[in-house]
Amino acid sequence: MVIISNLLSLFQGQVTLRFVSLILHCSLFWLPRFRVLPLLLFTHEDLWWLMMMNVYFELFS
Repeated sequence: MVIISNLLSLFQGQVTLRFVSLILHCSLFWLPRFRVLPLLLFTHEDLWWLMMMNVYFELFS
């Protein structure tokens, strides 16, 4: 729950280096695995979903 709340506060705040690194992590490590469209075509909701899926797989895989 701490991770989720931290991601929520990070997502709702300003764009920081940590937030950019999260996006880069999703684009470099998760998007190629799922074989989906490039990162620039995603909306904020899609990016949020990808980050939450990333946290889910990190915790439960």
